[in-house]
Amino acid sequence: MDSKRQITIVTASELAKEQRQDVQALLKKKLGLAEIIYVIDPRIVGGVQLNVDGQELDASILGELQKLDPQLPKVVITSAVALSSDERKLLHNLISDKIGPAQYQENVDRSCIGGLKIIVGDKEYDGTIQGKLANLRRTLLKKTAGA
Repeated sequence: MDSKRQITIVTASELAKEQRQDVQALLKKKLGLAEIIYVIDPRIVGGVQLNVDGQELDASILGELQKLDPQLPKVVITSAVALSSDERKLLHNLISDKIGPAQYQENVDRSCIGGLKIIVGDKEYDGTIQGKLANLRRTLLKKTAGA
């Protein structure tokens, strides 16, 4: 014997009679007989949330925005040791002052020896000791090749 499904419909305001009838008809067509519970939650922005037997569907504007991939620039900070919370805060503030809000990723790479490498989009700022030694090596090789 089939038990009735329980469907909870959450909206920001009460649905009009015609809207309820349309929703009930469609749910009956798709899911069969169901007990429908209507809930009003003013935090729902533009849309509806459904819960069908524990399975959630969030078709509200906020629900859709949460699914979006961040559109902020990505900043990758690499250091030889983990940043302290003060260092992290200072770096984030300095970078935000230059480029605005961003997504941050932090990496620890002991081969840096010291300093920081910061990549913003396709620009790289290498202030690591490893990077400075590599630049010095290239400079010396150019001078010896030209001599």
